[in-house]
Amino acid sequence: MTIQVRLSQRTVLRSALVLSIALLLCAGNALAVNVNCGNGDSINTALAQLTATDRTVYITGPCSEYVRIASLQNVTLLGAGSTPAVLNQPPNPNGVSDYVSALEIYNSNTVSVRNINFVGPGAVPQNSAALVAVENSTAVGFTCNISGSVGDGLQVYASQVTVNGPAAIQNNTANGVDISSASNVTIGGWDTTYQVNIQNNSQDGIAMSNGSYLFVYDYVAVTANGTLGQGNSSGLAISSSQALLCCNHGPAINGNIGWGLDAEELSSVVIVGGIASPALSISNNTQGGIYDVASWIGIYNGTVIQNNGDHTQTNPLGGIDVLSNGALQAYGATIENNYGPGLLVSQSSSADLGGGNSPTTITGNTGSGIYVQVNGSVQFDGAGTTVTGNSPKDLTCAAAGIAAEDNGAPPTIGKMSCDKLFDLPPRKHKKAKN
Repeated sequence: MTIQVRLSQRTVLRSALVLSIALLLCAGNALAVNVNCGNGDSINTALAQLTATDRTVYITGPCSEYVRIASLQNVTLLGAGSTPAVLNQPPNPNGVSDYVSALEIYNSNTVSVRNINFVGPGAVPQNSAALVAVENSTAVGFTCNISGSVGDGLQVYASQVTVNGPAAIQNNTANGVDISSASNVTIGGWDTTYQVNIQNNSQDGIAMSNGSYLFVYDYVAVTANGTLGQGNSSGLAISSSQALLCCNHGPAINGNIGWGLDAEELSSVVIVGGIASPALSISNNTQGGIYDVASWIGIYNGTVIQNNGDHTQTNPLGGIDVLSNGALQAYGATIENNYGPGLLVSQSSSADLGGGNSPTTITGNTGSGIYVQVNGSVQFDGAGTTVTGNSPKDLTCAAAGIAAEDNGAPPTIGKMSCDKLFDLPPRKHKKAKN
């Protein structure tokens, strides 16, 4: 028996239209923009060939080219292999002795750079550009390695940038990351396999200025930045900017040559620890842990500041220094085993140390647990805070420095060298007017 099927003209036209659309979509998805630098291909040429549907450049390296993404959007640079592609920092084509950037992103938005190793020559010529530079751009994301630059590793100017793990920004001859001009930068990893390491850069690990904002979260290690004998550097140096460091699994700012965190010129920093082990830490930095000059720093929830300072120094600077009208609030910090004072408050600065459910512990420091001087003041906000086991004293007041307790509940303080611990009067609350 034969079965005959008759299709209407409308059915045939509709089927043909669906098939045509499917073929177009398949063709659009299949047409990738591929660059094989070993065959002499150019990444810039590939960028010029992008279409409305093809916005990804697949790169097989090693490459050596000054790549510029300018006034583009929705672009991805992606290493094509199972191992990252390599993009080397090229020498200046004008014949001078410096180097230009391997990648510059300018006036663009929604740019993703993944699975690429940016590699500099590691030399130290003068006036060289950053290995990777982002300017006047938004929604730019990196998951890649940036190392060996003859200038900064990653430079961010007036832009919004995210760095996710796995990533390493290391062995650059200036700063690892330089952030300026009201930029907004987020740095974080996902677990120990997808961590961000900012390490072994010759100057600051991260330097930020001019009204910028930085958010650093889990699985970030800022370690071993700075160079012996070449001035003070820091793991994180902040000027006239804001930063949030948070939460359970880091970040760790450890082992830098200089300060762990240097906040100056009316900066604001919030540091929030967590319940994970290891806790958020600022440790083993040679100059000291935190340097707070004319800025505000809040430390909360299990943050550890330990083993900072150099025992070979005549006057080691210790865990935290608050100077020049600076302010510190520490609710839930552990400040221990630093060379020098655990906490120095001086030059009309103030510190508020919390108790109750957020006690602060200061122990095992040399140069006093707390040293308050030169019109500085320390306020113990309720019971729970413990200052014991420091040498030579647990609390030292000198040169018009004062210490006071609030809420009528004294902290636990061991050996004191203060005239007295002032008892702040109860706060009065005005009745609301009808």
